[in-house]
Amino acid sequence: MKKLFIAGILTLGILGCASTPHKTSVKIYIQQRNWRKALNEGKAWVQEAPNDPEAYYWLAMAYTGMQKYTEAADNLIKAIDLDKNGVLKDKIGKNEINILLTAGKNTYSQDKDRALKYFEYALKLSPNNKAGLLSVATIYIQEGKFDKAQEYVEKAKKIDDKNPLVYSYLATIYDSLANKYPEKKAEYLKKAEENLKKTVELKPTAENYAKLAGFYFANRSEDSTFAKLSEETYKKAIEKDTANANLYFNYGMAAFVNKHYDVASQALEKFLKFVPNDETAMEYLGFSAYYYGQQLEDKGKKSMAKDYYRKAVETYEKLVQLNPNNPDYYQMLSVFYLKIGKTKKAKEAMNKYKQLSKGK
Repeated sequence: MKKLFIAGILTLGILGCASTPHKTSVKIYIQQRNWRKALNEGKAWVQEAPNDPEAYYWLAMAYTGMQKYTEAADNLIKAIDLDKNGVLKDKIGKNEINILLTAGKNTYSQDKDRALKYFEYALKLSPNNKAGLLSVATIYIQEGKFDKAQEYVEKAKKIDDKNPLVYSYLATIYDSLANKYPEKKAEYLKKAEENLKKTVELKPTAENYAKLAGFYFANRSEDSTFAKLSEETYKKAIEKDTANANLYFNYGMAAFVNKHYDVASQALEKFLKFVPNDETAMEYLGFSAYYYGQQLEDKGKKSMAKDYYRKAVETYEKLVQLNPNNPDYYQMLSVFYLKIGKTKKAKEAMNKYKQLSKGK
């Protein structure tokens, strides 16, 4: 980004005769990349000619060279507002749009109103700028102004209907509308799903599969098919990225919900190789092993069932080592001990549970 901005500045050249020495000096220092002196000359020019759009423009270029993009954007906006006669018409281009977009991105987390101003000015210069349109949409989504957000996303879609980000944004909007308007929830969820599927179709990455899977998982109570689809889609995400720890965790949770306890157990074990002491994953691994053991036992496979009961015990023994003051761990450990015939240990764990529970 830095190279792009500097290159853009240098191609502007030094034009015309100066009516003030500051005008010539600021341009020379910018060409020399002496940003500090360029900044001083630019400020002096603005002080001398506070209504000259060129003065603010070149001051903006000096700030850009110093990578102070918010200050650059502020002065660029001042130049644009003052330029009633089109003096800057030939100077404004991609470089200036990038300055405004960068300032918006840098400001977004601290001051959304200020960021919105930068993005909107970028769109004044380039109404079909996709990054600008989607950046404005992002702010409106955060503010809950979904109609305004959709307006900007639809503009971006008209410009490029093959851009997966457009459909991802639309999915976010419809998902948010589903929560805002319960009476139309089914309709909006359907639209959100359609747009997420389109995102995956256009860009079948692990990230996009995970977004679709997460949507299914979050809304599984609204559609009986979503829980199954969530598990299947997380599996596809993992096929695209086998080194993503979070995908294994989410896949394991989706499988757990579907009572595919063997799959859940395997997925959570893989997650724990990345994050060894995650207590939530260990809890669900223990439950998955236990419940799968029960499924095996119901099928008459008692030997295999005991192996999974032992895995549940081992997992919860680690949990009580990690967090010896959690009574719930001892309660479940007591149950698991009974399944492998360790009655004495089961009683000890239950006594520990009761002791800790009194202190709650």
